[in-house]
This record gives sequence, C-alpha cells and structure tokens, in this order.
Amino acid sequence: MLEIVEVPVARPRGPEQLLSGHFLATKARLEELIHDRVPAARAAPSSAQAAARSLE
Repeated sequence: MLEIVEVPVARPRGPEQLLSGHFLATKARLEELIHDRVPAARAAPSSAQAAARSLE
C-alpha cells in the first residue's frame, strides 16, 4: 500500500460531482499512484496534491 486516499465527495455521487475540483484532484492522485513507477516522483508533492490543497 502506498497511501490511504480519502475521497472528499459525498455519496451517492451524481454526474455533476464527477466534474468537481475535489473529485478531479482525487482522481488525478489515484492515477499517479497507479501509473507512477518512478520513486523520486513520490518524494515531491504531486500536482494532484497541490490541486487538492488549493481547494481546501
């Protein structure tokens, strides 16, 4: 396990929620975790993490 990711989008999710900034930032982070194979990239904050922080 690389990371526990909380999804800040309530259920049930409607189509409009799938386009929200919180959902898209979470989706981007999950894609980075799934597809990123470069260990050095994990040391620096990801663009998804930065986007999620900007939405708080």
